[in-house]
Amino acid sequence: MVELCQSDVMIHYLLASVLAFSGTRMPEKYQKWLDEEVVYIISDQERAEFKGLATEAERDAFIDHFWKIRDTDSSTEESEFKKEHYARILHANEHFHDGIPGWKTDRGRIWIIHGPPDDRHYEYGAGSLADSMKLAGGGDRETQGERYLYQTRLAARPGSYKLAVYATLRKHQASA
Repeated sequence: MVELCQSDVMIHYLLASVLAFSGTRMPEKYQKWLDEEVVYIISDQERAEFKGLATEAERDAFIDHFWKIRDTDSSTEESEFKKEHYARILHANEHFHDGIPGWKTDRGRIWIIHGPPDDRHYEYGAGSLADSMKLAGGGDRETQGERYLYQTRLAARPGSYKLAVYATLRKHQASA
């Protein structure tokens, strides 16, 4: 029987820890692809499989296959899905950034996953919103030294799967 002293055990433990840690680190470009570029569209199973790959060649093959199985037109060289996905990320970063990259915001995530809305509806003026501040929320807010009343309304139409969020700001008139 082999007897190990405490220092031998500690050395084996440290060596195993270093090997395990170094084996789990992946090059930055692959980590970025996983954590930023496809974070919203990769399945948990695919993520686990990708993390288990050991070589860059395996990771490159995985990424090629990832885009190939999602391609909407296999008769072309370029993956239309991949092109659209990166265009959505670019749009999110340009339009939805708020102190953080646009792809990290809720609006950016929704845009990346679902793409642009099928249609847009604008309502100008307060005619379509009730004057009451009791619909879904409301209160007052001070912005740049001026006080505003605000009102929000959440509207969902049953059966149409449409969701709309309305917000109005109205300058507060101080009572005399």
